[in-house]
Amino acid sequence: MRELANHILYVANENDSPITNLQLQKIMYFTIGFMIKKDISLSLARNIFNQDPMEAWLYGPVVPEIYETYKKFKSSPIVDEGELSEGLNIEELNDVIVNLIDTNPFLLVELSHEHEFWKNNRNAIQHTNLRPRYTFQDLVEAFNG
Repeated sequence: MRELANHILYVANENDSPITNLQLQKIMYFTIGFMIKKDISLSLARNIFNQDPMEAWLYGPVVPEIYETYKKFKSSPIVDEGELSEGLNIEELNDVIVNLIDTNPFLLVELSHEHEFWKNNRNAIQHTNLRPRYTFQDLVEAFNG
């Protein structure tokens, strides 16, 4: 997931649109979802997803390792130039990332809450601080269902 996070930060900075940690988390989720839906390098999407666990938190999908790296910025934009990923540097994918950057992050939170995995775990997430882990198949079902 680090490669994807770095690439998103790179695209954000190249477009003079710094992003917050909340935005980064949702953009990672929806970018992988787009790769699944459009069958863009599905094996790369799976490999990226399998690098670090993604959990369902109150505000939607979060990759804890990436969250921890940038939590010091709180709700302020992340100060990190990111890094271009040759494998992810696909025009169509970069366009999606830019569109996601321009989308209200709380709309992305709401959209992520519409997916079955989050709905099925809503009570546990909201009332017990349980943070269930997504599987790649959960994303396949969310974006191809």
